Parts: sequence; C-alpha cells; structure tokens
Amino acid sequence: FLIFSGKPGPLDEHALAGRLSYFLWRSMPDDELRTLASHKRLHDPKMLVGQVDRMLAHEKSSRFVNDFVGQWLRLKHIDDTSPDDGLYPEFDDLLGTAMPHETQLFFASLIEDNLSISNFIDSDFTYVNRRLAQHYGIEGVEGQDFRRIELPEDSLRGGVLTQAAILKTTANGTTTSPVTRGNYVLTNILGTPPSPPPPTVGSIEPDTRGKTTIREILASHRDNESCNQCHREIDPPGFALESFDPIGGFRTYY
Repeated sequence: FLIFSGKPGPLDEHALAGRLSYFLWRSMPDDELRTLASHKRLHDPKMLVGQVDRMLAHEKSSRFVNDFVGQWLRLKHIDDTSPDDGLYPEFDDLLGTAMPHETQLFFASLIEDNLSISNFIDSDFTYVNRRLAQHYGIEGVEGQDFRRIELPEDSLRGGVLTQAAILKTTANGTTTSPVTRGNYVLTNILGTPPSPPPPTVGSIEPDTRGKTTIREILASHRDNESCNQCHREIDPPGFALESFDPIGGFRTYY
C-alpha cells in the first residue's frame, strides 16, 4: 500500500497531482501534471476536469479499472475456487480468463462513454469473445479478441449481475447459495449490507424435515423470528440469481 505524506487540510497543487495520478494510473504524476502543479493551475475546475479526462483516456487507466472492479465487485477473488470438473466439465482456462475481462471492459466503457449508472443493473450490451459467447449461447462471435455486442431485448444477460465473473465469484465451485449471492447484491451493488445477527442468536438449526428444495429450507429460516429479519432482505435477490450455476451458465433445474 501507499502512504502519502503532507500536511492536514486542503491539498496543495502537487498533493492533488499525486492523488490524481496514483488513483487513476497507479503511478507517479507525469510531466504534464507536474508542470500544471508548479504553475498552480490544477485547482481550476476546467483544468482539473480536463486532466481527469486525459488520464482516463490513457492506456494506464486500465490499472484503475482492473483494481476498482477487483475490489468493488470482488473479482480479485474470482480464482479462489475452482469449478468441480465432474459437474462443470465445460469450464476451462480460456473461459476462466475471459470472465473478468468482460467485466473490466464493460466498466471501462461506462466511464469512456459517460453512460448511466443504471447499466450496472440492466444493459443492452456487453463484451465477449468466442469462448465467452459460446458459454452464453450467443452465436456469430469468432476469435479470442473481445468486442462489444448488442443484446436482444429477451436476453438473459445485461448488467453486471448476470456476468459470469460475478456469478463465479459468488459461488463455491460446486453449488450456489441464495444467501451468499443475496448478501453480495445488498452489500456490493446496493450498498445496504444486512445487519449482523444478534450476538445472542448463536447457530440456529430450523426444522427442515420434509423440506426438499432450497426455497423450502430457507423458508424455514424465515419462520424463525431471529432469522427472519435478515433473511427476508437477503433471500429475494439471491433467489433472483438461482437460474445461474457456479460458472454463470443458465439452468432450469439443479
């Protein structure tokens, strides 16, 4: 990690240049930033906006994009689990490499084109190469180079939550959990993380006798007053993503 030295209070010109550069480029300020700082021009609003635009247009801004989605969407943990070979033999290294690249390109395009934040929830486009398009059941995409494609209105994809990288990150390689994915949506997308359980609750095992589906089992949790407060918020967005398996493929049954 980096520690910036400086006096408390408003940033001076060189401190501002440093923060801009390490935030957007993960590197020290270039000659142009240092020159503007020396002439005390960076605090001018138009100049500041112009420099941000210049830096985002530079290839070094990919460091910011990759690091930001890595932390915000937890993509830095995408390889923490490996899909079960017996259950998901279609998963391979090409697909695993392509998954986070889609999300990174998608996020970068929202910045570059200044698109609405609503695209994170629902968009009519994404980025795929042949391998990822094959995984999604999208025809007509050849080669390993990524390109932007328009999604039809009835597409199962659109927004970050239906991207394979997110769906793999929120699974354990074998099964999916509505609780895990629901918590992810509340915490990472909506910014409303559920409250931790009361310290006196402990581990509660509901009566699941006769229950055969995940929905029935979690309903037993909601029947318990101590569990209901959290599960009534976590379960719905989690169940909304249950049509996707641990590698982001669409499914109609377990």
